[in-house]
Amino acid sequence: MGQRLVANVYKNKSDNWPILTIYYHWSAYTIQALLEGCRIIECYKARKKYMPILPALIMSLETVGARLDPDERYRIYNDFNEEYDEYKFSDQEIDRNRGLIAVTEEQIEVQRGWAEGEIDVYLEEELIYNYCIYNFENVEEYVDWYDYGDEDIDLPLLLIDMSHVRHAEVPAILSTLDNEMYRGYQAFQLKDGSVIQFIL
Repeated sequence: MGQRLVANVYKNKSDNWPILTIYYHWSAYTIQALLEGCRIIECYKARKKYMPILPALIMSLETVGARLDPDERYRIYNDFNEEYDEYKFSDQEIDRNRGLIAVTEEQIEVQRGWAEGEIDVYLEEELIYNYCIYNFENVEEYVDWYDYGDEDIDLPLLLIDMSHVRHAEVPAILSTLDNEMYRGYQAFQLKDGSVIQFIL
């Protein structure tokens, strides 16, 4: 995995296809991806609730710098239902580090092809599935993968599931990871004996 993150944004967990995706050029790192997911949920909560969810979410995301892909702006105004004609989306300069929004199946597939890391964001549940993490079955597999040989590897025990995170839990998680017991580490052992490694 590397820098290119795609956020798949679903209304809720019963949906099989995202409302939209957002491409970020430099965010496919464990903590940064989590923070981008939080920002998306916060935009959803701050949206204008009298509007249909798609334009409301796009316009709310625009307040934090995200922009519609230019081709998507054209498709919305020309191919979507006339109800979207009344909404004026930003045509300001695009900064891909702050999010490039896709809403059509064609462009969503294009963005997914760019991804080096992904998150799934479920708006109604305020839940983030973070796939920007390396997973190992146990310490032995982790040691073998990095060819540490006979080195004594002592990983701190982490009691947090970083792959499935509720928005409300994020401040406590960040505070925990800032504790001196974890600071400086990027790999952790979990309760079940498996190992996760953050992408930094």
